[in-house]
Amino acid sequence: MGVKFTPDGQFFIFSLLDQTLKVCYVDSMKLLLNLYGHKLPVLSFDVSSDGTLLATGSADKNLKIWGMQFGDIHKSMFLHQDSITSVRFIKSTHYCLTASKDKEVKMIDCDTYDEVFVFDQFFGEVWGLGVSSIGDYFVAVSSDKAIRVWRQTHEQAFVSDEQDYRQEKQILKEAENEYTEVDLARAAQTDPFAKDKVVKLESSEATKRSAETIKYGEELMLALEISDKFREEVDQYALALD
Repeated sequence: MGVKFTPDGQFFIFSLLDQTLKVCYVDSMKLLLNLYGHKLPVLSFDVSSDGTLLATGSADKNLKIWGMQFGDIHKSMFLHQDSITSVRFIKSTHYCLTASKDKEVKMIDCDTYDEVFVFDQFFGEVWGLGVSSIGDYFVAVSSDKAIRVWRQTHEQAFVSDEQDYRQEKQILKEAENEYTEVDLARAAQTDPFAKDKVVKLESSEATKRSAETIKYGEELMLALEISDKFREEVDQYALALD
């Protein structure tokens, strides 16, 4: 399924349809390590630039981090909702990028096993990743016929903030789906007394509910609550003056 040389050029690694990977010496072609643990074939893998870590992505939706010295599994992570199609390390770091058929790319810290970033701006399955030689940007290609580039900035990123942002985004997405289901249920209703039997009981809304409109609605409700509380304080102050 794939073959790759280690950065120092001493070994080469290849993955097979029997879900295993093999590490062999380049000069003698002898087997050094036989790695097994995935339940489906490994579609992509990469070795860190210091040669200490191996990251493998499989059709079983798992990312596994291996130690190159003994071939032991450091961590197995269920990252994606579909097959992992590409895995790439960023040079001189232990950060790796994973692409998947679930339309997402993720950046993982292979030392702490945290999800640093999730890139979900795709409209199709992500099939390939490329990282620049110095690690300042990466390119992703997907089945929506688009090429997307992400560049490194000087702005600091915090894992906890990114996790909070993803949780908030997921909540808004679930709320949007809930409202959409309600709208579809209402749209499916018909007037039983209409001659053509397809007259809708309610007219359709002028705007579609989205994560943004839900968020703005929540902010509006909060502003109204603050306004009511302030009005009560003003009334109490006026009574105190009387």
